[in-house]
Formats: sequence, C-alpha cells, structure tokens
Amino acid sequence: GECSVCALTLVPMPAPATVNQPWWSYDIGIIHFVGISTEHNFSIGSPQYRWLEKDLSLTNRNITPWIVFSGHRPMYVDSEDCCALGTTEVCSAAGLPCTPGYDVEVMDELKASVEPLLYKYRVNLAFAGHFHNVQRQSAVYQNTLVQTAVETTDDEGNELFVHHNPNATVHMVVGSAGNGPVDSSHNYTWSAKYWNNVFGYAVLTATN
Repeated sequence: GECSVCALTLVPMPAPATVNQPWWSYDIGIIHFVGISTEHNFSIGSPQYRWLEKDLSLTNRNITPWIVFSGHRPMYVDSEDCCALGTTEVCSAAGLPCTPGYDVEVMDELKASVEPLLYKYRVNLAFAGHFHNVQRQSAVYQNTLVQTAVETTDDEGNELFVHHNPNATVHMVVGSAGNGPVDSSHNYTWSAKYWNNVFGYAVLTATN
C-alpha cells in the first residue's frame, strides 16, 4: 500500500534489508537491534525465520548484552480485533473464526513461529507499532505471565516500573507517532499499562 512508499523510496533501510527481504540488524553501543517484517513470511523454516535465528545465535552478549527486537505488527497487543465484525466475542457469536491479518490471528502466528526464538536467545525487549496507542506488557511467554514489573521511583521522584531478570521478553507497543489513537481494553493478564489518546515516540536508554 501507499504507506510503504516512504520506507521503500525515501528512508534508507538498514543493512542487510532489501525491498523483498526487509529484515535487518545492527549494533548501537551495547544494544543489538534486530527487526523483521511482519508483512512477509516468518513461519518456521522460511528464509526470514532462518535469518533471524542465525542472527540471534551469533549475537555476542559480552559486546551487546541487550537485544531489542522489532516488527510492525505486535506479538502482544491489548486488542481483540478478530474478524471483519470486530472482537473475538462478536466473531465467535457469529460462528466466524479469527481471520488472518487481524490482530488476534497475527499475534497467534508470531507466538507460534517467532516467540520461541526470542525466548531461546533471551531477547530482552520487543517493540511494535500498528496499534495506535502506547502499551507496556509484562514479561510474558506463550500467553503466560512470567513477571510483572515492580513499581518504584528514582532519586528525582519519577515513576519507574522495574523488571529483575524476568526470564522472558518484555513487550511494548509504541504506535503513537501517527494516525488517530485507538483505545485498549486491558483484557489480557499480561497487559500491564496502556495510554490512549497520546502522540509521541519512545526513548531507549541502556546501561550495563
């Protein structure tokens, strides 16, 4: 669609991404960033899947102890968008399964194929967009809540939510940079917090 025109023609894609294989990784400081295309085949055994596993397996945690994963469509999003009629409950009442391309089905596909790699290679944090608000999920694996964050404050009184060795990836949705906001419903056990009706971007700081 037209939303890809800027990405493909104006904005340089990080290496080794190409138009037909837009997945990439690079290091910034002590963070290894890795991004996949959720609009291309990421099923087990696909070229993208094989590339992702090789990239994660070769990451030197002595040099980049943090791994941050990214994809447009979220693996965990507080959304029940299931089919053309709406939520899982509405679709089920109409006798319709969740449809490929809708949030619930995409989440299930990512969890089946990609999430085991994130768990195996101890990926710390995952960012996604698509859903136009901001969401912070707990550490989660295969829909099971692994660890909730501990609320605290820093020396300046700023509110913090801290995970201590959660043994699963913490997921963030940062879809607040464009389009209109979308409301969350907080229906999942792993949904920690969400912000509706906000516009902005995320700032990431890593320490070791």
